[in-house]
Amino acid sequence: MLVNAADMLKKAEAGKYALGAFNTNNLEWTLAILQAAEEAKSPLILQCTAGAAKWMGGFKVCADMVKAAVEATGVTVPVALHLDHGSYEDCFKCIEAGFTSIMYDGSHEETFQLNLDRTKELVELAHSKGMSIEAEVGGIGGTEDGVTSNGELADPAECKQIADLGVDFLACGIGNIHGVYPADWAGLSFERLGEIKAQTGDLPLVLHGGTGIPEDQIMDLATNECNTTPCMMPYVTTFFEPRAEGDRPKVVPDGSVNLAFVGQFADTPRDTVFTTEYSIRTAMEAVYTLCNVDRGVPEVWGSVYDVRELLDSSVKLMDGKSPLQMNLGPLNVIKKPLLSKIKGTVIEKLLRDHDVLRDGMI
Repeated sequence: MLVNAADMLKKAEAGKYALGAFNTNNLEWTLAILQAAEEAKSPLILQCTAGAAKWMGGFKVCADMVKAAVEATGVTVPVALHLDHGSYEDCFKCIEAGFTSIMYDGSHEETFQLNLDRTKELVELAHSKGMSIEAEVGGIGGTEDGVTSNGELADPAECKQIADLGVDFLACGIGNIHGVYPADWAGLSFERLGEIKAQTGDLPLVLHGGTGIPEDQIMDLATNECNTTPCMMPYVTTFFEPRAEGDRPKVVPDGSVNLAFVGQFADTPRDTVFTTEYSIRTAMEAVYTLCNVDRGVPEVWGSVYDVRELLDSSVKLMDGKSPLQMNLGPLNVIKKPLLSKIKGTVIEKLLRDHDVLRDGMI
């Protein structure tokens, strides 16, 4: 069932354990996350950014999809549908769309007072609708969904002012960064985290920007009792950067009992970047490992991208006809002149060998 996140977060804070929030981008991700949560009997925050919602068709489509998935799968664990790093305007759209929780990221506003005023307004509105709300103080470094920050140490006094408004959970900058961490990164400020915790009391705190946090700091983070939300939001160009062993965190770091890294930038066997399977497998691996679920993660499908296989498949898809026999309308007049350019080349031989190019076509 869909609920707000307030109750599950209070229990996590009291029990001193982390509660995972998993970003979804489509139906397949949603189903995998719900399945893993149900098998682990773990409460779940299922969240979506404005960018992801845009490609899904909008916040309403996302909300309806998640509601239908929850109903169809019959999950019994509490599930909160949460807006991740939402703008002031996005929050109203999600309230209207049927989300059960929102995050207003006012850290990028021109003044803290504007962040404070808008957070106050949204807290009152969200709570009147039975929704939970997350706020943010001190920008998280890097860029996510068009919101850019150099990374800040949140002011404990400002955190207290936001906390006193009645928010249900608070994201506070302690040096964490979205995306790849630079070589000169100063690290997480556990001293600042302690100062913020002293000001905010039992309010659950959230760590965004989990990518690249050194493993030797993870135990310190757990010791400081910070509820963490692993968020993997790398730059798109990162896919093309050279890799070295150890430059990505393990899905479940050695010794970790309450924190995992998921997505396409966590280190897992049989790396398959650019596929939905990769992100699903890391999420499943995280839940199964942390919750001691005795179940193996499915193997990656052995897909074939050999051009020869693709050429054969294209002919089969057309019931034995060549793709070159397709009627291109006015473009038919340029087909033969273009094909004549490959005459006598290895491309001609390749196309003939796989029955794409036939007699009379050149």
